[in-house]
Amino acid sequence: MKQIVSPNNQPKRHNISDMDSSLKILEVLCTKTAMRLGMIRRKNEGMWHNWCTYDSYRNHVNIGELENYTTLFSHVRKGLDPVFIKDIDHCENCEWKQILRDFGLKSYISYPILDDNRSIIGHLSFMDKQPVHFDKNKLEALLPILGSLIAIDFRSVSKVRRIQKLLTDEREHGKKREIIWATLAHDIKNPLSAIRLVSQCLRDKIGDHKLSNMANTILESCQRVKETVDDILDFSAIKFSDGLVGTRELVDIHRLLQQILREYHSQSDQLKIVKMDVPFPIMCNKNKMGRAFANLISNALRHGKQGRDIWIESCIRDDNFIFSVENDTDPISASVLDRLFVPFVRGANSTGIGLGLYITQEIAKMHGGKTETSVRKGKLAIRMVIPVKQSPAEDTERRGNH
Repeated sequence: MKQIVSPNNQPKRHNISDMDSSLKILEVLCTKTAMRLGMIRRKNEGMWHNWCTYDSYRNHVNIGELENYTTLFSHVRKGLDPVFIKDIDHCENCEWKQILRDFGLKSYISYPILDDNRSIIGHLSFMDKQPVHFDKNKLEALLPILGSLIAIDFRSVSKVRRIQKLLTDEREHGKKREIIWATLAHDIKNPLSAIRLVSQCLRDKIGDHKLSNMANTILESCQRVKETVDDILDFSAIKFSDGLVGTRELVDIHRLLQQILREYHSQSDQLKIVKMDVPFPIMCNKNKMGRAFANLISNALRHGKQGRDIWIESCIRDDNFIFSVENDTDPISASVLDRLFVPFVRGANSTGIGLGLYITQEIAKMHGGKTETSVRKGKLAIRMVIPVKQSPAEDTERRGNH
């Protein structure tokens, strides 16, 4: 006699939550029929496998291949006729009686699951080692409906799994693309720095005005490429770790900002300083802070109204370092304002890749701060707010100077 194997001992292949509908049907029918074991098998691309199984004695759901039922199901799927056996001792079909006896079963139900073309796509089966006296007429009315629901579940779960696989594949492709981006950006950065240095030297040394302008054009183009390269490198650092990292030092913000502004004054005379009042050095990452300044200024130059002034403020207020860039703008909807710091979101006329403001926000977070936006009277202001704390010595020195 073949031994019936409890489904509980079989390996799991799928996530139970994928099949909640089918499992519920199986559980309810096991309860209604008083059968111990319930099973749904599916035929997919010519192959049969267990969709889900249920053991009502243990009140436990199991998923996996039950090899000991292979022979049993090879007989079941020969035809489309339902099988209802309450007790093999009273079964007139000698073949079925022998099959069930081989598996130590006394009662058995099998019902085919059909698709819209009346092709078999699965089986709904129940079995028990003891005789079970179920209502065959009620089951004959109920099982076609439940079989249709299970067929729908087959299609729905298969569709979800295909989508999940596509998403998983896309995540993997996305990671590979980010690695390629970071590698390319890193390889470009060194030769780009050399081009910038030579261009700047030529611009300052060449007496010919026309050639000097050409060198300046190369320098400006290099600056735009450098910004893109820096954005990609910072974005990759954020994606492959838990945010930006870097060493910090006491930085003279006034000197750092003047250095950044000199790079832009050669490109535009729109930049206006409203206030620059940071009377003490700030503990920060100098390179990242400079990147944040440059990103906000570049954003205003690119997206502000052409020819209009851009107002820059740098100060200490309420124990926070505030860096603000304000520019004239066309009307901005609340939905657009909410997405300003989302990566790869670009303005209508943007030539960048949409990372500048996102990187700025991450730099603010790196320093325990945040970014803020406001629109008032046709002006867009983007602020970086970073908490600062003076050391006692610095505070005493400052008070003494006053």
